[in-house]
Amino acid sequence: MSASYSEPLPYPKRQKVFIKRILTRLENIYSPNSTAAVRNFLSGWCLGAEFEDIREGNIVKFLSWAMFAKRDEDLEEAEREEIDDFFIYLKRNHDITLPPGYNSSVRCATLSLDPVQFLPRPILVYISIQCLEVLKFAVLTLLGFSKLTASNGLTYYYRPSSSSTPPREPSQQPLVFFHGIAPCGCLLYIPMVLLGLVRSSPRAVFFFENQAVSMTMTMKVLSEFEVVEGVAEAMDMHCGRRVKMCLVGHSLGSCPVTWLARSLPDKIGVVVLLDPVTLFLSHPAVAVNFVYKRHFTNIFEWIIYLGASSELFIAHYLKRHFWWYRNELWLEEVPKSIQVIVALSRDDEIVDSPLCEYGINKQKERGDIGDNVSLLMFERGHAIMIGMPATWRRLEAELRAVETGKRD
Repeated sequence: MSASYSEPLPYPKRQKVFIKRILTRLENIYSPNSTAAVRNFLSGWCLGAEFEDIREGNIVKFLSWAMFAKRDEDLEEAEREEIDDFFIYLKRNHDITLPPGYNSSVRCATLSLDPVQFLPRPILVYISIQCLEVLKFAVLTLLGFSKLTASNGLTYYYRPSSSSTPPREPSQQPLVFFHGIAPCGCLLYIPMVLLGLVRSSPRAVFFFENQAVSMTMTMKVLSEFEVVEGVAEAMDMHCGRRVKMCLVGHSLGSCPVTWLARSLPDKIGVVVLLDPVTLFLSHPAVAVNFVYKRHFTNIFEWIIYLGASSELFIAHYLKRHFWWYRNELWLEEVPKSIQVIVALSRDDEIVDSPLCEYGINKQKERGDIGDNVSLLMFERGHAIMIGMPATWRRLEAELRAVETGKRD
């Protein structure tokens, strides 16, 4: 599919410093065997190619996209010099020297530059989704929610607190939920949120919608800055400027949580990340597993491909509006005043949960992240926790313990 290329969001200042920061974290986590980890990092972004087959030109192509959102032939001289510095870093720190040239049999991930590939769906699929949207509206209305839209177009459902007094305790902070890639947006998450996370709390609840990843026929995508602005507007309107929020995001919904944690840290009390794609996002697992993988080993991987990643509007969003460097959450940058709960699925088909678990534990050992970060592991695959009441109860108990200061 030919799709317009959206303007990249601002990169971090000094891209080569940012890329080296990613490698430094790898070195710290995997020391003293960090060279093998760096080799695996480069092989992963070359879609699993054997490291011996990778040439310097292949990595130049990858870095041109990763650092500048450009094709290698479009680089300016100063940008090429920054990439040259990367190879000097590899040689100096890891004694890695790549052979010159370009191996055409090695393909690297260049997400926002690659064509948008999709499998067509019959129009009946989208008609069915619209019928489910009506059902969702009816269900949430019966549950006391109102459907509203911020001034910039951000759509959300809101139910006020059942308490007549303003929230004074952390456990009364409004819960702000962001869904992942799913038909009808928040529909499948309603039981988990209402019967699990807020089961014993009178708090207000917000469900923010991302129609671009809900299998609705839209190419309209709100930017990071518009989402942050819309959430802030909704919070100020319904809860007041001084009330903090409990942010919850599942899978791709961890991206707006990351944006808010970076932009509005003073308005956040707790962050809950469920199957988050934003942790260690600079490592290749999420992009490769969700966008590029075509050899599937189980039914769940087929479901992810056929039901999500190959759908036209979802594929367009991921290829044209997903900026990895803006979406990665660095836990060490989260203020200690914000409590963070990370819930991972050990058998996740998208997220490299073993890497996330190992990395978080190593960062805790090093003191890079503090006791404000807690980690929960579930023996299941991606998104299975959404339909597991036992998991809801454990999450609700952890959230209550964090908010009341009674966490073990």
